[in-house]
Amino acid sequence: MTAAPDSAERTPDEDARQRRPWPRRATAAGLAAVLLAPAPSAAASTAESPQAEDAESQAQQAEETQEDGATQEGPDQDEASSQEDTADQESGQDDELVDFSIVASNDFHGRVEESASVLACTVDDYRAQNPNTLFASAGDNIGASTFTSFIQQDEPSIEALNAMDLDVSALGNHEFDQGAADMDDRVIPMSDFPWIGANIRDAETGEHLYGPYSIHEVGGVRVAFIGLITEGMPSLVSPDGIEGIEWTSMSQEANHYAEHLTENDLADVVTVLVHEGLPSTSPDSASGLPFGGLIENAHPEIDAIMSGHTHQSYVHDVDGTWLAQAGEYGDYVNVLDFSFDPSTGELVESEAELVELFPGGEPRCEGHPEVDQIVSDAVSTADELGSEVIAETAGEVPFARAVNSEGSENRSAASTLGELIADAQLWAIRQNQPDVDFAVTNAGGLRGDLPLGQLTYRDLGDVQPFANTLVNVELTGEQVYRLFEEQWREDGSFSKHAQSSEVRYTYDASAPDGEHIEQVIIEGEPVDPDATYTVGMNSYMASGGGVEVPLEAASTQDTGMNDLEAFVEYAREQEVLEPALDRRAVGTTWVSGHPSETVYAPGDELALDLSGLAYSSEDVPVGESVSVSLAGFDLDDFDIDAEYADASDLRGTAEIRAEVPAALEFSGSVSPGLGAMSASSDGAEQTEMPLVIQEETTGTELTIPMTVQSSAAGQDSTGGDADEGAPAGTDGPDSSDGSAGTDGTDGSEDTEEATDTDSAGTDPAGADPQDASVEDSPDEESADQQAASGEESEDPAAGADGPAAETSAAGAGEAPAQESAAAQDGSLAVTGAQVAWIAMAAALLLGVGTLLLVRSRQRRAG
Repeated sequence: MTAAPDSAERTPDEDARQRRPWPRRATAAGLAAVLLAPAPSAAASTAESPQAEDAESQAQQAEETQEDGATQEGPDQDEASSQEDTADQESGQDDELVDFSIVASNDFHGRVEESASVLACTVDDYRAQNPNTLFASAGDNIGASTFTSFIQQDEPSIEALNAMDLDVSALGNHEFDQGAADMDDRVIPMSDFPWIGANIRDAETGEHLYGPYSIHEVGGVRVAFIGLITEGMPSLVSPDGIEGIEWTSMSQEANHYAEHLTENDLADVVTVLVHEGLPSTSPDSASGLPFGGLIENAHPEIDAIMSGHTHQSYVHDVDGTWLAQAGEYGDYVNVLDFSFDPSTGELVESEAELVELFPGGEPRCEGHPEVDQIVSDAVSTADELGSEVIAETAGEVPFARAVNSEGSENRSAASTLGELIADAQLWAIRQNQPDVDFAVTNAGGLRGDLPLGQLTYRDLGDVQPFANTLVNVELTGEQVYRLFEEQWREDGSFSKHAQSSEVRYTYDASAPDGEHIEQVIIEGEPVDPDATYTVGMNSYMASGGGVEVPLEAASTQDTGMNDLEAFVEYAREQEVLEPALDRRAVGTTWVSGHPSETVYAPGDELALDLSGLAYSSEDVPVGESVSVSLAGFDLDDFDIDAEYADASDLRGTAEIRAEVPAALEFSGSVSPGLGAMSASSDGAEQTEMPLVIQEETTGTELTIPMTVQSSAAGQDSTGGDADEGAPAGTDGPDSSDGSAGTDGTDGSEDTEEATDTDSAGTDPAGADPQDASVEDSPDEESADQQAASGEESEDPAAGADGPAAETSAAGAGEAPAQESAAAQDGSLAVTGAQVAWIAMAAALLLGVGTLLLVRSRQRRAG
């Protein structure tokens, strides 16, 4: 979706009519500078080079140009087209000033149903005020169109422009969406006006493929339009469709033909129609860009530059040259009024303004009978064509927008429809550019839900009526974080980005502004802030709609692909569409220490609040609980509260309250899969372990890395001396709740209070770890007793009753002097069910070994 320009953002001179006397600018110095400048570059020969032409050849060409008129015949047409427009009334004597006007539009993009009639009656109104009025376009009249025009290959748009008596149009990048052959063989023949482009040349011969300019006479004044197109064409449309075309310098071509037209007395007034524009409303925003070069180096005979492509709204007087653009979609027009003195051949005065066609949301005029009929017929045809079945949905969960509790639309929440659109757009972009990392789209661009069952062309078109193009934006990892951070607006609201399945992130909705995003994952890998990523998005977002980060992008590439077209092709390819219900963004608010800053120890409380576990829609199922595990050790299941959270994406909350299991305490080595191990200053071992959160109904899964450390060597985990370097995440000496690792109790006092403390090292059943030691040596214990001991250890929760507890106690330095052989060789760091199996195996091996040793001694004794 592209919003209408906000008049509050325009500079004061954009809304008020600007007026100034016209100075003579064709100085000798200026002409000398142009004559000395190099000719426009071309792959082979460049037509009409000023340095190569003598006065005789120029005069001959001028006569031929005037005789040829404005007829276009595709690639074989003459370099220039000239057209005489006879005014409906006499212009007066030569010694009287001639007033004429130019009404300029740009980037109409097939909005026949939305604005064609109002644009037509607006032009008619200005022609009624002054018959010496020309209507011109700076390109992109077609392409990226809404459904009514799009489904009919933009024929209704061309018919409407013909009915408006469009005088001339520059070529835009979207005119080439279907390739140059479609433009030459279909679009131009159905157009009653010339298409011009001076910097579109044959890459081999250097010859023009379209007329470089067009001349129109009004009131006896010859007004020339030089056509230009953005130099970024190779990256804007499919390369196959424009093969063999060279897009030369806008600035050089404009200056070359401004010189040619004036030197050969072909025009009294020279203007430029260019499909390129300011990135923002400020002239300074084009500094360093090709369009900036066109402005800064403009030939002194160029009186106005009417621009497009960037969908901006502005009017500026830049050193005596008007610079204007009229937004997009027929929402505005630029009106330029000129007073020409035939006796001197000079412009003596001019005015320019930006005119809104829908002030206050209401059309400024009543419509146009001929265009109204074209629109009506186009709508009827579109309804018929829109009945084609493209795909169908599966299951009972619809693709729909998010809603609030009372049923109104909630653009602050993710939706099954939004995720589908993001997936479709990434798929479409990757057909030609497979290296794009992920895609996002804005919730405001979704204007309809999909029905269950069969999906027609019209159904898909109703979802995305704005016909934006898909744009690739190159961002750093740090900018990717900010892209999602900017969902939180300065006014306190939240506007959700739908995202493709390749990207996931966690966030803390309660964090300060600028710090909400916790972690972003792309294809299973954390985003590197210094790396570069390519993000697909619609042209509304890419141009700063709702977000600012894309405006800072290292590069921006418009694919030229219509978002509706992308959606249709994706649906056609998939045939059957079924929603993916897993949540791609989950809220995580840590009540206990944040894992990026905290080292947890066995016995510490783990407190985490989750949000965003449910879609904001009654039609999408919601899970009842989440299961939580740490390094494979199940902590518990926790209930989900599915109450609606209006104007947010926070529906589906759960409070995780668990204790880091004592079974995780370890020393020695680390079991495979638990991550890297390191040692702290007190000798305790630290290991990164995965905290895994799963919700089965939607398939949502979240993994958060946590660092857990064992007790330090020689420290009593139940209440020994707490050194100053106690692990972060434990309560430390002054703890009042006793839930964390150490509580400050003096370990030398073996009191009942110390024994009862809920601390790391205490067995899950509540037994005293001191009682878990086994004092019998292998030589004193029978094989049968040891086998029985191994059988008792099968329950991992048995704690102090089996060899597992023996291992834990030995690791903490609490075993008596007479330890088992296994404990003397070093205990194993194990977790969960692994404790039981390893302990049982050790006991059995020890028993068998002892039995063999006893029998061997008995034989020797015998």
